[in-house]
Amino acid sequence: MIVYENPQDTFTEVMGDLNTGDLVIPFANFDICDDDYLAAHNCHRVFPDQCPAGKIRTSYSFARVNGVVTCVSTFIDVPVNVPSITPLQALLWLAGHGKGDADVRALIASISDTTQRLTALAYWDRATTFKHDDPFIAMLWAGLGITASVDQAFTEAAAL
Repeated sequence: MIVYENPQDTFTEVMGDLNTGDLVIPFANFDICDDDYLAAHNCHRVFPDQCPAGKIRTSYSFARVNGVVTCVSTFIDVPVNVPSITPLQALLWLAGHGKGDADVRALIASISDTTQRLTALAYWDRATTFKHDDPFIAMLWAGLGITASVDQAFTEAAAL
């Protein structure tokens, strides 16, 4: 990538490929320019910072670090595809962790609000699948005192 250095150490990307650092400008090819030529025009050749395994780049900017213009990126974890599970898989996973249907029903029975209690019971009895991000699952995890990650539990349960 080629960046132009503006006054007050701010930078403007001329244009480049974030993955390779190659310049992409129609009718102009700064790649054939050496770094001295670029520096004489307040431009810098900048290579993107390495993307860590399991991360994706969400944004980037440029900064002078130890006198060198560098790419500074923000990364987040790659989103995990958490599978949905069947009620049977949920019960098998719970059984493997010392919990069962009676524990879930006792938790549901302890819900004081009638509408919420009946909704939770209908969900437990009639759902054909459970999703990891469902509020019912969050309530179950908290109420049963399960310390395992919901996403990990669903991934394990899907294999049962």
